[in-house]
Amino acid sequence: MTKGKYIIAALCVATAMSYAEEAKQEVPPVIAGITTAKEYKHEIARRYVGRVVAEETVAVVAQVAGEIKEVCFKEGDIVEQGAVLYKLDDVKYSAAVKAAEASVAQAQASFDYAKKTFDRTTVLFERKVASADDMDAAVSKFNSAQAALEAAKANLILAQDNLAHATITSPIKGKIGANSFTVGNYISLSSGVLTTVVKVDPIRVKFFISAKDLLEMFGTTAALKENAQINIVLANGTTYSKEGKVLFVDNTVNPQTDSMGVYVQYENAEDLLAAGTAVTVNVSSKKTETYVGVPSTATIFKSTGAQMYVVKDGFAELRDVVLGPSIDGVQYVVSGIEENEIVAHKGTHKLYPGAKVEGVEE
Repeated sequence: MTKGKYIIAALCVATAMSYAEEAKQEVPPVIAGITTAKEYKHEIARRYVGRVVAEETVAVVAQVAGEIKEVCFKEGDIVEQGAVLYKLDDVKYSAAVKAAEASVAQAQASFDYAKKTFDRTTVLFERKVASADDMDAAVSKFNSAQAALEAAKANLILAQDNLAHATITSPIKGKIGANSFTVGNYISLSSGVLTTVVKVDPIRVKFFISAKDLLEMFGTTAALKENAQINIVLANGTTYSKEGKVLFVDNTVNPQTDSMGVYVQYENAEDLLAAGTAVTVNVSSKKTETYVGVPSTATIFKSTGAQMYVVKDGFAELRDVVLGPSIDGVQYVVSGIEENEIVAHKGTHKLYPGAKVEGVEE
């Protein structure tokens, strides 16, 4: 009896599978546009607005007062570090140095005499010839003479420093700007900026990259420094011939724009890049990513993620996919689709898993 039941059940299952197979064959195929997934080598690039900034800018100011006797530069020229820019009337500063030198000599003489007195008194005191008061007086005079000598030397250093600052020099090599005071003017510490010197070679370009672009293109700031290829376009539309080198990325993100500053260094021997001017910054990666690409219309977005229909042996198969960038109508796929697989990209709304597909190649 039991054996008969198993035989009947088997016949029912076989019959049901036969009916299902016949029903599957009887269902008309879904017409869908299909294409072959291809491999693409893709270089991600972005464009930003940047600003040329100088690595060093120095505002030249007076550190001593005096009448300008000579202006030693031509506005707009490149000046070397240490080049003389202004010469002030230094008569009183030279005299102050001589007076300070005389004070040092006088203090040195007093110190030498006090030291000899101290040495003699020490010997006499040890022999119990000099009294304790004599010893105390010798020590006091010696210490006072030593202090006076140090003070005189300090005054000499200040006088020499003032004399040195009567000749104003450039602290850096760079391009010098307009002169604010001509010969004959009396200047002081409150006169303000006399001129400016800007370092022009090398020079920097600063631009802001969004956190999203940084992660998509490079992943980390270290990878950006290593793999970024950065070119700039000048105001006249020409591309600057020199390639930039990323110096560093700011250590904070602007919370209002969710971006961070990137500083790129360029050679600028021809002085084509002027500090303050705007440039177009083209950023790409030296590494080329390889993706499988299909038309963007093949993507089906659901709450669980992205999916695509693959046509295999004439039937639809729904796949979960991980998407890369989508550019110019091509959806790059990181995983889920292999090269040369057939993917449906039109009429996908009519498809369902297991559906028979009549593909229209596009």
